[in-house]
Amino acid sequence: MPFSRHISASWAHIFETDLFASFDSATVVVIDNILKEFEESVPPGLKDRARTQVKTCLQDVKLTMRNTIGVVQQSLVSEQKRISRCVTPHVQAQLAEGYDQATKVRGKGSAVRQKARQIY
Repeated sequence: MPFSRHISASWAHIFETDLFASFDSATVVVIDNILKEFEESVPPGLKDRARTQVKTCLQDVKLTMRNTIGVVQQSLVSEQKRISRCVTPHVQAQLAEGYDQATKVRGKGSAVRQKARQIY
C-alpha cells in the first residue's frame, strides 16, 4: 500500500503541474529575439511600421502558444487513464522484486518487518 500511495501521489502531481510553462516562455523568448533582429534590420524609413508589425506578431505568438498549450493539456488530461494503463505493467515490473521478497517474510510481526523492508 505505501508504494501505491507514493506512486499515485506522484502520478497525480504530473497532471496537476504546468508541464509546458518553460516551453512556452522559452519559445516566446526565441521568437521575440528573431523579431527584434528583424526590426533592427529594417531600413530607417520603415522602423515604425516594422515595430507595429513586430508587436502584433508577438501578441499573435503568445495567443497561439496559449491556445496550443491549452489543447495539449486537455488532450493530456483526457488521455490520463489510457496513459496510466500503459504505464501500469512497467510499474508492476519494477515493484515485483520487492513484493516477492516481502511475501517471504513470515511469522509474528511480519507485517511490520515487511513495511520496514524497503527495496529501491
